[in-house]
Amino acid sequence: VQPRVGTPAAEYSTGPASQSQQMIERISALLKRQTADPEKQREIIREELKTAYSNISIQLDRLDRSMIVAGGPEDGEYIQIARLLAGDLAETGTPATAVASTGSVANVRLLREGRADVALVQNDVALLAQLGEDGFARTGPYYELRALASLFPEPLHVVVASDSPIQDVSDLAGKRVEIGQPSSGSRNNALQLLQAVGLSLEDLEAIHETGLEQGLRMLSEGKIDALIATVSAPARRLQEAAVQKKIRFLRLPETLQAALAAASPDLVPIRLPASTYPNQSSPIDTVAVTALLVAPAGLPQRDVDQVLGAMFDRIDFLGAGSAPGSLISRATARVGVTIPMHPAAIRFLDPPPADTANAAPEGERPADPK
Repeated sequence: VQPRVGTPAAEYSTGPASQSQQMIERISALLKRQTADPEKQREIIREELKTAYSNISIQLDRLDRSMIVAGGPEDGEYIQIARLLAGDLAETGTPATAVASTGSVANVRLLREGRADVALVQNDVALLAQLGEDGFARTGPYYELRALASLFPEPLHVVVASDSPIQDVSDLAGKRVEIGQPSSGSRNNALQLLQAVGLSLEDLEAIHETGLEQGLRMLSEGKIDALIATVSAPARRLQEAAVQKKIRFLRLPETLQAALAAASPDLVPIRLPASTYPNQSSPIDTVAVTALLVAPAGLPQRDVDQVLGAMFDRIDFLGAGSAPGSLISRATARVGVTIPMHPAAIRFLDPPPADTANAAPEGERPADPK
């Protein structure tokens, strides 16, 4: 069938079909290029095309939907940080939505299933997820998980009623204990703590898995004897209870801290100074993990730059009332990172030095442009 008069020939067309043909021809030319190692040449082209295809697909998806930032329980700090991040991204032209979850384990699952793009996750949980260990054994290693930045430390809190006779973690035997929601990093740490003092869940009278807010309510009502929570300090819910003199914190002796650190290198000894919480007259010795901002390895550099620009340069966490957010700093962006950093995050945190290729040698004056 002859084209109508006035229809340009295919090779001169500027339509989508012609643009596609031109790209195919350029790739074909690369494949035909003569190099010293043809097999290595083809491997490089395949890998680069694979990466480019993945990045293009993700960015095209972004045209149709918001960036999803996974936080944590409604009563926790993770969701507050996630909402501040999503709000800033939306204001600066990147549609974004923060979603609540039950915690770190659930956030990893959201990332892996493609239902979230960025998430807050404890550093110990991130490492377990990448290696496919403990609770992640069934799904296997998540090798594509990458860290964008370390955010702030999260101490392990062991809380009892102010008038409780419990003085030591080993005293929890035969007691009713809140250990954290099933898909939370807090629960993992509670199990580690109990194991370190020789206790199993069977040694407790009852376990509860409702989270910090509900746990504090049950503690106040006398329905449980203690709660264990991994949360940034000072945590708002704990501050409120401490103001009313309803709670007391247990300290972990040095031997217990050392045992926990030896069993899990992601747990490090930490001391909460006196007055971290209202009516807290002496320091609290405990252990802590680190909150990480994580994402899949395929998150485009533009999105990584937007996210980290918001976290480090634009959001006023202190003004927004986020005490843990106020600790976010470039100076500590790698502290406690347990998984590989995203390449775009490395470039953001360590920008290359200014180009000095055209600089005049030391002691010489640059040539007069005239």
